[in-house]
Amino acid sequence: MHFKYCPECGSKLIEKEIGDEGKIPFCENCGKPLFDMFSTCILALVVNEYHEAALLRQKYISDKYYNLVSGYMKLGETAEITAEREVYEEIGIRMNRLEFIKTYWFAKKDMLMIGFIGKADKMDFILSKEVDSAEWIPVDQAIDLVHPKGSISYSLLEEYMNRQMNLSNKTIHYYNLNAKEFTAGTVHINFEATQNRFLEKLSKPAYILDFGCGSGRDTKYFLKKGYKVSAIDGSKELCKIAENYTGIAIKQMFFQDLNEKELYDGIWACSSILHLPENELKEVLNKMTDALKAGGVIYTSFKYGNFEGERNGRYFKDFTEKSFEDFVKDMENLKIEEQWITGDARINRSQEKWLNVILRKGKKTV
Repeated sequence: MHFKYCPECGSKLIEKEIGDEGKIPFCENCGKPLFDMFSTCILALVVNEYHEAALLRQKYISDKYYNLVSGYMKLGETAEITAEREVYEEIGIRMNRLEFIKTYWFAKKDMLMIGFIGKADKMDFILSKEVDSAEWIPVDQAIDLVHPKGSISYSLLEEYMNRQMNLSNKTIHYYNLNAKEFTAGTVHINFEATQNRFLEKLSKPAYILDFGCGSGRDTKYFLKKGYKVSAIDGSKELCKIAENYTGIAIKQMFFQDLNEKELYDGIWACSSILHLPENELKEVLNKMTDALKAGGVIYTSFKYGNFEGERNGRYFKDFTEKSFEDFVKDMENLKIEEQWITGDARINRSQEKWLNVILRKGKKTV
């Protein structure tokens, strides 16, 4: 809104130089400048653990395109509070995580749009009267259903998809392309010494999550030993191979989407979470801890050293004993129980060293 008259006294405004702002409408009667005013609105892309976006049908906005959750900021609200409120009001969802992406200027309505990406568990929608219908739609399909390229909705979906291909997800792309070769080099390796060292920490019946199961080698071993096992992997192609090899369903998901609470007795993360950047690894370790029962254990392994970055088409975060101790020292409910160094079990790679770690979640106090 561009002012021509003062909203308080009604006087016609003059143009006056105001510092670095240039010429601004000014009320001589009230003695104050009147800067242009505009509305502020949030736009939220809500995505579930299956990488499906919440898309809304709102005929008063568009008969042709789906929409994302949007709404005006109220006096006294932060943008984050507005986003949480609008998502709950429009589709009845409480988000687990909300991330500011960027601001956008919507010239058609002289409006500042504040873009967010929110993460939520998949559940049925509870719709407001403003929403005609809503659906969970895979992100790669959703981008073709919202207003076309150049729109803010399209930009948010594009941002999400680009992020999925960066860093750790570039690693997943590598495993999708090389799933057969990777399986051939790992599935028949004798890993019993390490597997049994982990199993000795558990009592039967125990429930194990194979967190980044790869070929399914370890899942199959634990099943043969009589344990209940669930397995996940980010690579669609490795999930198919692991399902055929183990005979159980393998869930395709990203490590960041682990949301279970106190479900597992043990989590096996063999050569898997080493592909996360350090800033994401801490969050995932916290999620793993939350998913463990009190007293539960985690096994994980990293290449030995101090490197972090892309190596041979994949992202790696390496650790030494000291650097890993420093990394987890502020995690109050997760403590290192054992650390040991081994050579690589693959043929002709024994010179490569690995850091093996067993961590234990604290027991509840009465």
